[in-house]
Amino acid sequence: MWVEGQRSFEALQRRAVSGGRTAVRLAQEMPAHFVLQIDGQEQLHVPYGGRRAQLKQLFSDHGLNEHGALAGQTSDTC
Repeated sequence: MWVEGQRSFEALQRRAVSGGRTAVRLAQEMPAHFVLQIDGQEQLHVPYGGRRAQLKQLFSDHGLNEHGALAGQTSDTC
């Protein structure tokens, strides 16, 4: 999630644990979108690497930049 031009893990956590009216307000103020289908094809069964590659291509095809909120990834194990 982006807050004041920067990614904010705190905002994401706050959004994840909220309920009721707070959840509704935060959803309006800081929308988050999950891509479950691309070109009508469900992505839930596709391994992570394949989903990520398709999502990157989708962002590229539509001219979205990093502020389109394609979250970074890491290979850290801890």
